[in-house]
Formats: sequence, C-alpha cells, structure tokens
Amino acid sequence: MLRKKNRLTKDHYGYLFIAPFFIVFFIFGIYPIVQSLQLSFLRFDMNIRTNEPVGFRYYERGFRDMNFFASIFRTLKLWGIQYLFEFSFAIILAAIFSYRAVKGSHFFKSAFFTPNIISTIAISALVILFVGFPRGMLNVLLLNTGAIDEPIIFLSSRFFLQFAAIFIGWWMWYGRASIVASAGMTTIPSELFEAAKVDGASFWQSFFLITIPLVKPTLIFMIFTSAIGGMQAFEIQYMLTNGSAGGVNRSLVTVAYYIFSQAFDAGNMGYASALTVILFF
Repeated sequence: MLRKKNRLTKDHYGYLFIAPFFIVFFIFGIYPIVQSLQLSFLRFDMNIRTNEPVGFRYYERGFRDMNFFASIFRTLKLWGIQYLFEFSFAIILAAIFSYRAVKGSHFFKSAFFTPNIISTIAISALVILFVGFPRGMLNVLLLNTGAIDEPIIFLSSRFFLQFAAIFIGWWMWYGRASIVASAGMTTIPSELFEAAKVDGASFWQSFFLITIPLVKPTLIFMIFTSAIGGMQAFEIQYMLTNGSAGGVNRSLVTVAYYIFSQAFDAGNMGYASALTVILFF
C-alpha cells in the first residue's frame, strides 16, 4: 500500500512540469477570449467611460457593417495573392531539395527559414527605410543612376503598399512552407519514383501524378495554417502605413487592422470585441 502511494506521489510531478504552459495559456489565451465575449455584450466605450448592456446590438451592427466585410475581402485578397507565390515557391524548393542532391542544402534551408524568426516589425521597418522619402536607399539609387529626377513617395501608392505587404509576407513565410512541404515529400517511398521512371515517366509527370497527390494532407495543413495567419495580418500593414487609417484608399486595412482601429482609435471596445467573436467563428 505504501509503495502504491509513493508511485502516485511521483506521478504528480508531471503536473508540475506542464503547469507553466497551462497557467500562461489560461492567462493570455482563455481569459482574453472570455473577456472579449463579455465585452461584446456591453457598451464599453473608452472615450466616455460607459459600461452598459447592449445585448446583441453590436453583432447586428457587425453584420451590417460594409467596411468590416470589405476588410475581410481585402484580407483574403492580400493573403490569396501572397499564398499563391508562397505555395508555388515552397513546392518548387521542396522538390529540388527532396529529389536532387544539392550541395550545401542544409545551409540553404537554414537561410530560407531565417526570415521566419526575424521580427515582423523589424523587417517592415527595414522596408520603410529602403523605400523611404526622400533619402531612402531606393530613391538614392534611382537618383544616382539618373533613372528619376526627384524622389518618389513610394508609400503613397496603393499598388506599392499592397505589393510591399505581399512581398514581406511571402519573404517571411516561404521558407517555413518549403520545409513543411519537404518533410511531406520525404515520406513518399522512393520505390514509387523508381517504378515511374522505369515506365518512362518524366520528372514533371512524377511530380504531378505521384508527389502532389501523396502530399495532399501536408498541402491542406499548409493552406489552413497560412489562412489562419493571413486572417490575423496586422503588424506589416500597420507599420507600412504608420497607423494612418490603412494608407491610401484604406488599401491595407485588414480585418485585424479594422478591429484594432475600432477598439483603440474609435474607443469602442465593445463593438471591436463583437467583431472579434464574428471573426473567430
């Protein structure tokens, strides 16, 4: 009986090891979710300090808010274009490193993944310095080469803003996507490719008829995780526009940006919380 008691006591140490994760998760994960749900039913206005119940009024307003739905479609468009390039580039890189003996492949994989561990804010700040007005590196280069006569305000262009946001997102995440795709490809038995080669299949035929169908679960995982990250896009857009209402023609107002502006610019935390709940579902 004593031995059984000691064994149970030792088992309790496992809870101590996992406790830090659950404590942090409940404080910074569960509690904010519950708090947001509670605030979505209150007129929690930070400007006039009110805190009165409003029922489902903010949810009804959210479903009628065309600016909110416009921000969702804009977010999906930016993510879709970015992911098209990210996915294509990742698949090509994964195929090269999986089926070809590339010298220094480990170095290249590390180099491709490096942008993923750099702060989004830092990368956005570097891009702003590069294209800044009037003495950004790009303006200086174009002026010195005689390509332009006077500096260009690149960040005043709707097209350039969206291009910069897409480029930064692609550059940061294509390395991670290529590693995930490569991991999926390495699980395919080599005998399948040898048999296809004996049957006269080309590299591209093997790629599209064997590789892509067999890594479909990995590709679905990549799409869903990328979509979740894409719907949360905020830092890049905020930095590129310097927090100025989403830039030219609100071209970078993503759904997260719109919710942020409702909460901290308009001060309506209750309505922003309701939009957050809608976005969650």
